Amino acid sequence: MATYPGFSAFEEANDLVDSNKNGTAWGNTPEAINAADTCSKGCTRLAPLMFTGGSKMKGLSGGTFLVYCQLTKEGAAFLVHVPDLRHYKDADTKQVLGDIVWMNAQLAAKEVLKLPDSAAIAVGLRGIASYGSVWLGRVTGEPVKKDDESGAKKRLYDWFDPARALQAPTTVPASKDAPGK
Repeated sequence: MATYPGFSAFEEANDLVDSNKNGTAWGNTPEAINAADTCSKGCTRLAPLMFTGGSKMKGLSGGTFLVYCQLTKEGAAFLVHVPDLRHYKDADTKQVLGDIVWMNAQLAAKEVLKLPDSAAIAVGLRGIASYGSVWLGRVTGEPVKKDDESGAKKRLYDWFDPARALQAPTTVPASKDAPGK
């Protein structure tokens, strides 16, 4: 497989959102960790209010939205493990889930990261093993949703390119005292 700029750093971050074994929120800076925590908590609180009768299995995420936030010079990308995503087959339901995550990512970008309205954000929605869709847009406004699963991950690699990073592309996991623990 060809290597793309940002591929290795993306895969490292993507591995973190596999399970809640080591927390629920991660990022490449302390601010990004706080933004991931805000997004995770907001999604985890709001989703059950919107849906009933779903799977009662907790899965690898423990029923929590797991979030990694990558802060860059241009904005922020959020990798979001949606609990039981594979069980939501209906397009309208997936749209509402995406709306919940998008709204919380925008809130975290604006309120926690203090990004300007014009800053770019990306949200990658994934289940247990693969990405479903990637949403691209600005801190304020509507997203453009890209649904082709085969190219979803590649759309996110650029966000992890060291040339775009605020600092060296290292993963800063949440500590015992940090949000998400």
